[in-house]
Amino acid sequence: MDFEIRFQGLDSSDPLREHAELLVLAHLGRFRAELTQVLIVVGRRNGGIRPPEIRCEITATGPRLPGTTVDHRGLHAFPALSLAIQRAGRAVRHDLGRAGLRSAAARGSRGAPAGKS
Repeated sequence: MDFEIRFQGLDSSDPLREHAELLVLAHLGRFRAELTQVLIVVGRRNGGIRPPEIRCEITATGPRLPGTTVDHRGLHAFPALSLAIQRAGRAVRHDLGRAGLRSAAARGSRGAPAGKS
């Protein structure tokens, strides 16, 4: 599993990068065999009269997962990144489960388990 983090409109932060690596391993590590790349983009968005917000976009790709993207916005980088990675873990689990159901249906194994009738 390849891991990349990019910063847009923010200074590169080693503590934030380390925090992201730990969270990716914690929430997406169990899918390591199914994922080829996890890309995280952390950026600052100025909202006019609103306070600037942090946008975290996480894209996970793999052979059975063409691309799952989660977008989360918050006022502070660490909590926004934490919530985005948690949501990405749930989305990947859901999408891989759906991909498993589709491949099982294509094989015709929807009925009784193999070897039983």
